[in-house]
Amino acid sequence: LAVTGNDSGSGTFTIAAPNSNTDRTLNLPDEAGTVLSSGTPLSSFPSGFANGITEAQMWRLNTTVTVGSTESFLTAWEVVDSSFYQTIGTGLTRSSSIFSFPSTGIYYIAWHGRIHYNSSAQKYLFMELQLTTDNDFSSTNFTISAPIQGGYTSDSYSNLAASALFKISDISNEKFRFRVRSESANTNLQGHTNQSNTGFTVLKLGEI
Repeated sequence: LAVTGNDSGSGTFTIAAPNSNTDRTLNLPDEAGTVLSSGTPLSSFPSGFANGITEAQMWRLNTTVTVGSTESFLTAWEVVDSSFYQTIGTGLTRSSSIFSFPSTGIYYIAWHGRIHYNSSAQKYLFMELQLTTDNDFSSTNFTISAPIQGGYTSDSYSNLAASALFKISDISNEKFRFRVRSESANTNLQGHTNQSNTGFTVLKLGEI
């Protein structure tokens, strides 16, 4: 066992034994590497190490969208950019209405919406999360719905919320988007560039 000093350093490093009457054996790995300590920053740990949440991001609708009886897909998204907010990790990528995951893993997605009814004719609005498993929403997808029933009087408001847990094993083919539809064209899904009236949060909870 060879210990190589550093010619530029003047400090003395001491390996101290604990106050123990039991023999202990420390097995060194048969490979090169760097010793990690309690003072090592989390960013230096291997990505597979259980070092907490490695991906977290919030998105919001940045403008109000009028929702009709024909299904449509939300595209007016932005990453929350308020001064107190911080993305963890790489974050999602988006192409129009379709979101892609940054890496495989177990993901939790929670979404919410604020609805404004402009007349008394409406009875519902759906904001649904669709996930495709083959990069083709027309052939293979499943939907988790967050329906709201209300709007029996004009100029009224409702809120919706839903969440889901996904195992993402193929980031090239497993993607998601949000579909909306209402009973009438006089329904608004509220958005704002400085307020998260409608939006979602995505967390990567672990590896698979």
